[in-house]
Amino acid sequence: KSALEFERRSWTYEQLEASSTVLARLLVQRGVAKGDRLALVSVNTDVSVILFLAAAKAGAIFTPLNPAATSEDLEYMLRHSRASLVVAQQEDLERTRAIVARIDVATDVLALNDLGVGEPDSAAIQRRIAQAARDARDLPLPAIVADDPAIVIYTSGTTGFPKGVVHSQRNYVLA
Repeated sequence: KSALEFERRSWTYEQLEASSTVLARLLVQRGVAKGDRLALVSVNTDVSVILFLAAAKAGAIFTPLNPAATSEDLEYMLRHSRASLVVAQQEDLERTRAIVARIDVATDVLALNDLGVGEPDSAAIQRRIAQAARDARDLPLPAIVADDPAIVIYTSGTTGFPKGVVHSQRNYVLA
């Protein structure tokens, strides 16, 4: 049964579970710890969903950021969120790297294409994720509890900069 469909790609529950677990271990290998923020600068894709699930499994706080945001707003949200890892779509990779180079937090940038976003089918994406995480297969994942933060959603700032709203694992993942 299909759990997720995006463009011409279809994912079963088993594929989502396996891919998000492997990707969670890759995040841990890249230094993402429980409570760290993982920012995503991208339009929504199936890989975005897998990244969200992986962040939740790694105990990271997923922070999706609108790629249409101004560079000033994007810099503010990255600084405010204290993201330890930023994943960016190809179209925003250079701008994101330039912003990350200016901010005063330790942030790494990963290209979303490295996770297979441009691949033609879900099996090809699974292979790309597995290859990227080949050295992380045995890394343990942290224990997650319902009240752990899972996601920060930035709202449009009507009186200034965007505001981050935190939601728990219970609200998003465990529901």
